[in-house]
Amino acid sequence: MTLDGFLTFFGILFAAYAVIDPVTRLRIRLDSPAQLTLLFVSIAAVIFFQFVNPIVSVLPLPLATWFVGLRFGQPEDVLNNTQMAFIVTLVWSVSAVTLYSFNRPRARRIRRLPPLVERLYDSRRYIEILTLVSPYIDVLKRSFYREHLLEKLHDRLEKAGRGTFRTIDLINMDKNRKQARYLRFSSLVSSMIPSARKRTTAAREIVDLIAKSRDIRHVLQTQKPEFAAIFFKTFQSELYDEFDRYVLESMMNSESHLRSDLRKTTNLARETYALDPSAIVLNNFLEDISFAQRSGIWRPVGEAAIKVIEEDEQYADVIRRPPPVEDEDLFNDITYSAIHFFDVMVTRAAVSGLCDNMWLMYLMHFVRKIITLSSLPLPQSSRLSEFPTLGLRLIWECQYRLSNWVELSWRLPEGNPNSSPSSFAEAREICAIPYWAAWTLCIVVRNIITSDDIPEEFKRERFGSFVRTCSKLPKSGPGSYLREYMAEAIVLGPPDAHDRDLSDSVRDMLSHVDVVDRFNFSELNVRLQ
Repeated sequence: MTLDGFLTFFGILFAAYAVIDPVTRLRIRLDSPAQLTLLFVSIAAVIFFQFVNPIVSVLPLPLATWFVGLRFGQPEDVLNNTQMAFIVTLVWSVSAVTLYSFNRPRARRIRRLPPLVERLYDSRRYIEILTLVSPYIDVLKRSFYREHLLEKLHDRLEKAGRGTFRTIDLINMDKNRKQARYLRFSSLVSSMIPSARKRTTAAREIVDLIAKSRDIRHVLQTQKPEFAAIFFKTFQSELYDEFDRYVLESMMNSESHLRSDLRKTTNLARETYALDPSAIVLNNFLEDISFAQRSGIWRPVGEAAIKVIEEDEQYADVIRRPPPVEDEDLFNDITYSAIHFFDVMVTRAAVSGLCDNMWLMYLMHFVRKIITLSSLPLPQSSRLSEFPTLGLRLIWECQYRLSNWVELSWRLPEGNPNSSPSSFAEAREICAIPYWAAWTLCIVVRNIITSDDIPEEFKRERFGSFVRTCSKLPKSGPGSYLREYMAEAIVLGPPDAHDRDLSDSVRDMLSHVDVVDRFNFSELNVRLQ
């Protein structure tokens, strides 16, 4: 390889570097120390082989004789100096590509990452930020939470050292001499161990930038579901508010992956749902139901629907219109999507044996808010349909899902904590899902039958459905305690609800219920006598 050829080769490489995608260039820059070292060594070797004769001519005679003895600068039958320069260039090219291909995220590169991320952020290249950071999620996690061995050792010793004067009684120093010696030793050793604080700071800067940027969260909602699921599941404990904002914005964005994932669920015998593997966000957040409980994911889901119901004036008109003909189109409505999300989450929790009552309360609030928006008279053309308005369909959905959760008290397998209580006091103590579903269901039905803005026929049909649900409860064994509890709660209100007596309204509604259902739910007849 001649010098002109060598320079031409590097010119082509620089041109290729200029046209490759930005993320690849940034990844090369992350490993720049190793690449630059390899480059400088290769350039030095090529220059040596290209200019070996002038170099030998200016060397001292003993050294020049030694170089000549090694055959440098002498014609060779196999390889001359120009060919050696070409081989060095070829080896460098292969080594550089191999070094990039087998490059793995390392903690030491975290400190070089924030400037590159900020440069992309200033250019509004959000997708490229996520592509660049994606391989470093695990490394960021270890640096963010300081999980590396030396970091944990440093923090532990430093904490012990800081406790020197807090834990030692200065008055009785003689009694604590050994402890003081140990703590001073800990402080000394901790100062000798690298703290890696700059690496932790860099990791926190990157994580905060991604989580707190509204524009990046929008990209996560619509284009990067894998990154969003892994990122928020990894850092949710430290990004509590940002996780809530992401979920709330995802629910309010009809094009988000979370909303589309809800369409992919399949009901399994009314007990739980099968999650489609392609539903990445929903799988990551609900597959491990304990994560849903820890993160409180139901709160932003419920708040998103309530926010729209209360603040969106156009949504009030949507509530009063007839519902879509196809059930699939109901997923376009945020309240229906929220109701379905709760159904998926609660049934999976119940089947897995997790007891909790926090997520059941939002359906009650949905019904109250929708009833408030249903104050206008119904259009004449829709009075005879099963669901004259979308609002009434949503109320029906709330009651239907709650009724299914109540029936889990006897449909769950033996040994499940949610079906094991034998009294409502025990169920309340362990927060059994069927008990709190019954609690919420009674309040929902009471709101329906006492509303002046709901058609009378719809109220009677909903109360009849409530009676049928109660009549299915076993008279003995799992779930039997709910019969008397629900009979009393529908009339007087659930415990702690501090509601009024509805004996007259319930008695009137009961007169329109099928005789067989009334007979099977005899506890309500006894309660009204």
